[in-house]
Amino acid sequence: MASKFSYFPSIYHGESLYSLIARYHSCSIGNSHKDTIEEIFGTRDISVSPEFPTHLEEISRRLDMDEMTKESILYEHTLYSIYEPFLFEKEQRDIKNKMYQNGGLGIKGEIGFLAGSILKSDYMYFCPECVNEDVDKYGESYFRVIWQMQGYLVCHMHNIMMEPYPEKQSDVGRVSYITLEHDKICDIQLKMNTDPECLYISKMINDVYEGMLKDFDAQTLKILYHRKLGDLDYLTANGEASYHRLLPVFMKYYDKLLEKFDSVIDPRFEHSWFRKIIRKKCVKVHPIRHLLYIRFLFGSVKNLRNYADEDEVDNCYPCLNKVCPGYKKFVITKVNITADYKTREAIGTFKCSFCGYVYSRKMKANIYKKGRVKDFGPLFMDELMEISKRQDMSLREKAKYLGCDPKTVIKYSEAIK
Repeated sequence: MASKFSYFPSIYHGESLYSLIARYHSCSIGNSHKDTIEEIFGTRDISVSPEFPTHLEEISRRLDMDEMTKESILYEHTLYSIYEPFLFEKEQRDIKNKMYQNGGLGIKGEIGFLAGSILKSDYMYFCPECVNEDVDKYGESYFRVIWQMQGYLVCHMHNIMMEPYPEKQSDVGRVSYITLEHDKICDIQLKMNTDPECLYISKMINDVYEGMLKDFDAQTLKILYHRKLGDLDYLTANGEASYHRLLPVFMKYYDKLLEKFDSVIDPRFEHSWFRKIIRKKCVKVHPIRHLLYIRFLFGSVKNLRNYADEDEVDNCYPCLNKVCPGYKKFVITKVNITADYKTREAIGTFKCSFCGYVYSRKMKANIYKKGRVKDFGPLFMDELMEISKRQDMSLREKAKYLGCDPKTVIKYSEAIK
């Protein structure tokens, strides 16, 4: 199918889809904003989010441009690529499908944009120096994707403080667009950043946007965090993160910087974001807070990537605890091999250091088939305790969810009582 447009501007590197549509509208003389929406999407009833636009499949089909596949729009021209590594696999699938189709309602909440209420703003942001360079090179400028990322306080290219564009999103309405016009901002004075950590966080945001953690998910990160804590001797005897030892070191490392990212931690608060991020349970935490934690543990996104790549070489065996974030992932690095006392066959005993689950099987057997569970571990027991209270699930459903026999559910549920 050929594109229906006699003219449509090319999208710039790193430009947001929102910015592209705004530029197209500005050169569509006589069109209302709803006319522009109908031309691009085939319907007038769409509001395009600057961060997480939807209907990407339809706009890709109608534009019919090689550089505008639904995948390239998603990863290069929306904020999704920065959030993806910090989502669990199911969330990744669900949100991608919603952005490809027409499921715009609730995306900001599901993806974690609203988690923790970090640096909320009604403004679009820009780097004055980038804009000046664009105008010199192209005769115009455009809004970059990463400029709208919460916590991107400093341009990673110029070490210039980001500035709010004079127009508010709420002022233009949900079906209108803000175009980056140079003459509205040409008198703004450049403000140099004086905090090297703010610059470094912006560089980390850009590393994630450029795909350095492309194949990661939140479960993978949880496992890597936990293993790194072990390397640094921050785990207790039962394998839990030592919160009371870790927190003072973390807070001293950042000092007052946490205020700039709306991420101050109250040690007295049981449900702080820091407690959530070091827990083994799967809880959503804002990407900026992940990056603060990654900076503390690994130093940089690149170091985390290298740590994960080195780790994959050593990891040999999967955890088979269905409720563990490391389920069916190669997170077990050591195996205790003994001989069966009757057949003398090699029997391996495997323990997941993340959840404490211990199982054994014949070494020649399928690696995803366990022979016997020797210890279910604290994570499994916590989950069983929670699910045993559920009245809306049958015994078989509970057993299927936990990945065990119904008799196991009965046995331990009674023990808990």
